[in-house]
Amino acid sequence: YGWWSHDIGGHMLGYKDDEMTVRWVQLGIYSPIMRLHSSSSEFNGKEPWRYKKEAEMVMDHMLRERHRMIPYLYAMNYRSYCENKPLISPMYYNWQECNEAYEKKNQYLFGTSLMVAPITAPRIEKINMAKVQVWLPKGRWYDIYTGMIYDGDRILDLYRGIESIPVFASAGSILAFTDEISAVQAQKNPNSLHLMVYAGQNGEFELYEDDNVSCAYEERICCTTKMVYCEDEKPIFTIYPSAGNRDLIPQKRSYTVEMTGFENSGETVVVRKNGVGTDAQISYDRWKKAIVVEIPETETDAMIEVSLEHTASGARNDVVERCFDFLNQAEIEFVQKDRLYELIRSERPAAGILSELFAMDISRDLRGVLVEILTAQIV
Repeated sequence: YGWWSHDIGGHMLGYKDDEMTVRWVQLGIYSPIMRLHSSSSEFNGKEPWRYKKEAEMVMDHMLRERHRMIPYLYAMNYRSYCENKPLISPMYYNWQECNEAYEKKNQYLFGTSLMVAPITAPRIEKINMAKVQVWLPKGRWYDIYTGMIYDGDRILDLYRGIESIPVFASAGSILAFTDEISAVQAQKNPNSLHLMVYAGQNGEFELYEDDNVSCAYEERICCTTKMVYCEDEKPIFTIYPSAGNRDLIPQKRSYTVEMTGFENSGETVVVRKNGVGTDAQISYDRWKKAIVVEIPETETDAMIEVSLEHTASGARNDVVERCFDFLNQAEIEFVQKDRLYELIRSERPAAGILSELFAMDISRDLRGVLVEILTAQIV
């Protein structure tokens, strides 16, 4: 059963809970149909500005995020129409032989490229993080919001602040989003795309577009754009010329390409249009470990290649910095913060740091956050 929704925040009766509503919205944008809906009550409206400022800001961001992912959603829903594959599927659809795929019932796949683990528990007092237990299948996984990189084939306790829930892209994934998120912009195929490419293995994605209104898609009146990421010789991402009815899409588009999973090697980026070098603006997102390539407007019937010369994937999380950021916001004794930070900054082997953490008289969840950061990457 592929098409379903829920009344985010509750339809009637119940009570107001800002944090629960935020988590519900975060689940909602990763649902087949997203809607904030309620009975006619003066107090039960779901507009973000009716909640505390913290909740309002997160709800605002997540609702905009739903609009950003419309190109991906549209392609996935066309896939659902063509192949009878729902937008959401349980983990055991892909990993039938793994017991963990059946045990983690709140975890699911969202289209071909994303895995979602909603948070359904409140934040833990003093550490200001909520916890969810997640099974990561074998491979490399990227949290698209925190920028953390994880090695899979294990079960982990993950901790998140109010601003996000764990949403993962696997190595080789290509996400087609857009930064055009106004109501007017959302009614047409975008003039720009924000493409996120995750290193670690080869992958591909096909963007599907049509007139957004009629049933002409039943006659295959549409336009598709193939995108391929390959690491065989060097990391290279290719946007192929759009195929089909190009009148349905803009004649020119600009692109933001995030090549995620690399240390800063922006000077090695080469961008080609139809095999000829072309200008692009290069920057680096240190938190996401992403080389960001801004490609100005170019014809949609051109082939665009972004290659990373002499650059290999394999970025590492900034463990010390991430532990500092967590400890800095935690509401615990300063002496305890200093001791923990001194331990993490030490040049001791990871096993020694972990053994001392487990010997300390600290709360299980305070330890759990630090263990997550320290062991996210084990390869």
